[in-house]
Amino acid sequence: MLHVLGVGHAWPEGRLSDEFLEDVIESTEVRANSVGVQSRASVLTEEYIALGKNKDVEEAEKVASDTPTDLSERAARLALERAGLHPEDLGLILAGVCTPQQTTPSEAQRMGKRLGQKVPAYDLYSASSDFSLHVSTLLDWKEERIPEYVLSASTGCVTTRLSYQSGEEPFIFGDGAAAMVLSSRHTGKLQVRDSDFLTEPENADLFFIELYGHLRLSPHALADWIAPRTHDLLVCAIEKNSLDVSRLKWICPQLSPSSMQDIASRIGIAPENHWHNTERVGCSLGASPLTVLSERWEQLTPGECVVLSTAGPGMSAGYIVLQTVGG
Repeated sequence: MLHVLGVGHAWPEGRLSDEFLEDVIESTEVRANSVGVQSRASVLTEEYIALGKNKDVEEAEKVASDTPTDLSERAARLALERAGLHPEDLGLILAGVCTPQQTTPSEAQRMGKRLGQKVPAYDLYSASSDFSLHVSTLLDWKEERIPEYVLSASTGCVTTRLSYQSGEEPFIFGDGAAAMVLSSRHTGKLQVRDSDFLTEPENADLFFIELYGHLRLSPHALADWIAPRTHDLLVCAIEKNSLDVSRLKWICPQLSPSSMQDIASRIGIAPENHWHNTERVGCSLGASPLTVLSERWEQLTPGECVVLSTAGPGMSAGYIVLQTVGG
């Protein structure tokens, strides 16, 4: 059994508004088809984007206010603080990064260096489903093989890999990081009741980030893959764990706000129980769902059940069912 002892998140200070993007991006079609995101967290300035529309992603990395590791370090330190722990307590670091500035060392190793720790550290990466992948993997291990405290993190500066010349992508994505401290030996605020993860490599061409180029999202990815998988896995989590839909809290920030609300309505989840922040900071891929949980960490009350969905670009999907301890 796994427990979540602490959760943290981090965003860069910069924000990109709808008004700014509509002035910069030449396509009028995108304006008519709003994705429902009003603001996106970004490591880039409006001045830089307006000047060259980020044609050269290498230049973006040079002018960015933060690196992915800067963000993941801040998220990790907040998670450790909330868990009442120190970096030296960690026995394992798992990480994922969708916009690495280096292919090696791994993001987990870079985090280990930032935290000053010499512990096993490696990446388990699936774009939008890093956390369900990490948790599902640990649940498959023998408990005695899991270190006392495990740090799980996901980060990315997606706006550095976007073309601001045309397309829908700049309106959807933002930058951010999230992290959580897990333990199979110590009780935390949240208990992991269940987790699942799946991937469909045959659909990999629906989304990609070029190594030295831009992010590309198929216009069919949301309707044909992401939304159906999110819905089906959420139903699976509810039925498998006999959850009361009228009481559960649902987190799924990877989709557009309108798509998320449609799924919630079909299943019967009340608007106040549908937690999200995509409209304020954009979708930061793997980090997104946990940033929502981190924002609400102090407000969690005993007996609450939270389903964290992780379907999105990367053609992987999953969920984590969490129960607050004490009820």
